[in-house]
Amino acid sequence: MGDTTPDPLAVPTWDPQAIVNVVGQNLPMQRRLLVKFVQLSEKNLAQMQQALAAGDLAGLCRGAHSLKSSARTVGAMALGQHCAWLEAAAREGDAAVCQAEMDGLPHHLGLACRHIQAWLDTGNGAAKPLANPPPN
Repeated sequence: MGDTTPDPLAVPTWDPQAIVNVVGQNLPMQRRLLVKFVQLSEKNLAQMQQALAAGDLAGLCRGAHSLKSSARTVGAMALGQHCAWLEAAAREGDAAVCQAEMDGLPHHLGLACRHIQAWLDTGNGAAKPLANPPPN
C-alpha cells in the first residue's frame, strides 16, 4: 500500500452525497440503487471469497473492481478504498495482501450496509455523512 495510502479513518464509511451526485435528488431512484447494492454486495463478497480460495487472483481482481465501483457509486467510500487496495494486490499477484484485505472486507461491507440500511429505514432522505463508528 506504500506511502501514498490514504488514512482509512479519513475516508467516511458512507457518504450519502455520492449517490446524489449520480442520480440527483430522485429519492426513489436513490432507494432502489441502495437496496440493490445491499442485496448484491453479499453475493459479490461470496464470489470474491471463492476466487481467493481457488487461487484465482484475476477473478478476485475483477470482483474487487466491481465492488469498488458500486461501493463508491452509492457512497460506501471506506469499502471502496479497501476494494481498491484489494484490486491492486490481486493485480500484482500478492496473495498474502489479498488474504489480509479479504479478512477485513466483511467488516467494512457490514459497516457500509448498516449505514445504508439506517438511511433507508428513516425514509426521509435527510441523511448526513456518518463518522466511522467504533468497532463492535
